[in-house]
Amino acid sequence: MTELNPGNAIVIVIIGSVVVFKMPNVQQIMANKNNYSCTDDNVTSSKRIWYPTIQNALLIIVLAFFALSSLHKQSPFLYFQF
Repeated sequence: MTELNPGNAIVIVIIGSVVVFKMPNVQQIMANKNNYSCTDDNVTSSKRIWYPTIQNALLIIVLAFFALSSLHKQSPFLYFQF
């Protein structure tokens, strides 16, 4: 079992923060769609409307690859002989 040292934790927090603040939220993705349930005018006038690009597709593919490649790892059963 590997331990998470403070250096790795800081790197994970920084990468997670970049992903959280750079990736679009649902309102930004759906802002240019004709959606009658969203009547807020601030959503469509936002400067951060997300449009699909090749760079975004490549980022999603890389993240999906790492997520799928980590599925084979086994973790110990936490409540064994509890």
